[in-house]
Amino acid sequence: MTNTINKLSYYSHELQAIWEDFDEYIEAGEGEVIERISVLQESIPELVDFVVNEMDDLEIALVGAEAELKAAKEKYQLRVDSIKKQIKSRTDVLIKLYQKNILTEETIGTSKRITFSFNPPKVEELLIDPSSPEFPEQFREARVEYIPLKKELLAAHKRGEDVGKIAKVSRGIKVGFKPISGTNGRKV
Repeated sequence: MTNTINKLSYYSHELQAIWEDFDEYIEAGEGEVIERISVLQESIPELVDFVVNEMDDLEIALVGAEAELKAAKEKYQLRVDSIKKQIKSRTDVLIKLYQKNILTEETIGTSKRITFSFNPPKVEELLIDPSSPEFPEQFREARVEYIPLKKELLAAHKRGEDVGKIAKVSRGIKVGFKPISGTNGRKV
């Protein structure tokens, strides 16, 4: 048992070194990586279990960290929304006071001042649909928008049609980790 733990500890250390230096290995070439992995060849089953367990632990840690991030975002979003609401409420009151001539365009305090100015005019809402014949031509324009049909491009690619001159089609690789049937997946 101790021998197995020592072997796995050695392999774990070797694997960790490969993980940490992987980018450098890729740049230098695959030779050293393959050489180091071939030394580990005799314990591939244990190594596979170790790697999958490590990936399981990382996935669990990721889910936990994402949940914490979501909770923190929600907490701070509530605070941000509350502060924005307070600012808007106070601004609305000040605008009403200005509109009732209680405050002037520049109202001076002992060390601060409040000023009111008008923003440039903007069209807030259209009362007639621009596609309607009643909408004056001088205030509208027709636009044509071209949208790529990505599903159709992919279907054409799958049928063997050459779409290489108009689109780049790629295919990712997914790595899966799962226990062997009849085991709980946790041996190491």
